[in-house]
Amino acid sequence: TANFIPEDFEYRTQGVYLQDFPLKSNTLHTSNPKCNDFEVSFSEYLNLIHLGKTARAMLNSMTTNISNYDLSSAEIVLIPSIPGRHSPQNMNKFGIMKLSLSLKEEYANNNIDAEVDQETLVMQFSSLGSMGKDAKLVDEYADYMMPTSSTINKAKKKRIEIVWPTAKCVRESLQGYDAGGSLPCSAKNILVNGTNNVFLPGFAGRMRVWSGIPSGRERATPHMKCYFAYKQTDSSGKDGCISSEVEMSWFLLTSSNLSQAAWGVVQHSGRSLYIKSYELGVLFLPSKVKQHRRLYSNTPSHPLLGVDAVE
Repeated sequence: TANFIPEDFEYRTQGVYLQDFPLKSNTLHTSNPKCNDFEVSFSEYLNLIHLGKTARAMLNSMTTNISNYDLSSAEIVLIPSIPGRHSPQNMNKFGIMKLSLSLKEEYANNNIDAEVDQETLVMQFSSLGSMGKDAKLVDEYADYMMPTSSTINKAKKKRIEIVWPTAKCVRESLQGYDAGGSLPCSAKNILVNGTNNVFLPGFAGRMRVWSGIPSGRERATPHMKCYFAYKQTDSSGKDGCISSEVEMSWFLLTSSNLSQAAWGVVQHSGRSLYIKSYELGVLFLPSKVKQHRRLYSNTPSHPLLGVDAVE
């Protein structure tokens, strides 16, 4: 999730996706779209990037090299965004529509539609764009991220938690107030009239404070972006004590901030998706993740980052 600038690597909390892939055998050198959606999506994303002649030649060479590897073991679903107005034939390949389709398929295939109403959706990002009048797009994007094939009771208040650093978090960070330059948010996008301390309806009662204390990153302001859903179940033991168990339904690590430019806006009565920026994300689903407990950490002194990353 880092830009290629020193301060993003030195001072901020980022996320990275890592997985090894073997070379293709001779029998696998022909792509199979049905069982290798990751390779198809990744290649399409690289081919659609608009570049100058020299840069395009370099990227074509890299794309050709990538095609020599067997990506069918990918444990994630790629969620790309490509600028443009995408037609009905292509809109499900990008942005919020690709995420929604992937989640719908996962929930339908595992018969967990009924559990959507029990889930809490978490949105964590480092930049906030306009969510429209009264920030209604927050709920619209949430509808795409909390899918079901049955009819959800729209009157029921969705459980949404929006994670954002406080002024105190920024002030006490490694860079101090300078860190706020990487956390852009116009007051009018989050506050009523952009001047008082009253949140717009889309954010009211949903704001949660960013904290990096569990991983030793309390002073590294977040530049990563992630979205996920979890459900919490309480049970009573023989001693009468109540214990809670939290289960994550899915997890998306992405470059997409909460903005129309990144996720796209559905237009023309659902017949097109308009996206303004290039983004890339990796979606972890229970049906995809084969190894549930792996150790990986760029900061060995804080092994919690690796041990408890995937449960």
